[in-house]
Amino acid sequence: MSTPLDLPPPSPHAAKARWIHATESGDRLVAGQRWKKALQCYQQALRLAVGLFTCLPDPDDAVTTLVTSYRKLADLLERLGRHDTAHRLRHDIHLCVLEAASDTRLGSALRAAAARQIGPTLDALTRNAPLRPPPAIRRAH
Repeated sequence: MSTPLDLPPPSPHAAKARWIHATESGDRLVAGQRWKKALQCYQQALRLAVGLFTCLPDPDDAVTTLVTSYRKLADLLERLGRHDTAHRLRHDIHLCVLEAASDTRLGSALRAAAARQIGPTLDALTRNAPLRPPPAIRRAH
């Protein structure tokens, strides 16, 4: 009898289908204002997207999948009033694409796809920046 640890990892195609399902489920739950379940779906989608980043055959799809997952989760957290956490997620994805764009261990097509997302992630980061200083700065005053 096999256990989950004995099973091979899902193919990129199967994992991408699971990502699509989790993301679309999250979207439907947001539309129905079922916030907690939507949050769980978007968190699952992000975990899948992280795993897909270096194994999807289309580099643009790999980067877009990751950026979309971060964005949807950050947008929901913003809506739930968790502004600092949402801002950290936007900051994290921006750093991720910056690092990926210059990481020579990645293929040139994946680096180029990441570079194309630098502007959009920076725009999302600055457009949704908190109007007040982050908690660490507020405590210092």
